[in-house]
Amino acid sequence: MDDLPVFKRFRETMETIEYCLKAQRILPALILLYTLIDSVSWLATDKKNESVKRRFTRWVEDWMLKDNSLSCNALELYAARCGILHSLTSDSDLSAIGKVKRITYSFGDKSPSPLQQVSDRIHPNEFVAVKIEDLYETFKGGLITFLENTMNNPDKKSAFERRATRHFTYLNPSAVDNLISEMGKR
Repeated sequence: MDDLPVFKRFRETMETIEYCLKAQRILPALILLYTLIDSVSWLATDKKNESVKRRFTRWVEDWMLKDNSLSCNALELYAARCGILHSLTSDSDLSAIGKVKRITYSFGDKSPSPLQQVSDRIHPNEFVAVKIEDLYETFKGGLITFLENTMNNPDKKSAFERRATRHFTYLNPSAVDNLISEMGKR
């Protein structure tokens, strides 16, 4: 399973998220985390024209939010993803029309409860507080379960591997130079 480049990219991105969390670089950690959820949900879909919103929320519901302690729902996470990735804010079209609460984040050793209390007092029913480390751990658990399920099902594994070949990869400059040199010898 580990031979697909996509797994190396997942590991690299997750290591960077963990670095960002330790260094309290919250926004970059969120950008990377929401991007990973997007990527995994794209790899998981078997529907050709499924919207980003639908595949994201379906993956979150199926793999992240079963048996967890997060106080938000899949649509709120999707809206948070839109806000962070499109404008670096907690604002989204869904929050603007009142379909979801905006997510506010605690981190480190801080519980989300005090943040929720303050948010409820200042902006009742507008925010839901989530600890970013809990969000990340919930994602990791969902990813592990998803990958185990996918790799143990031949049809799902085959579809996943086909999509994974389109995932971002790169060659280091010396590998490119070597390839050009080899091509010139022919």
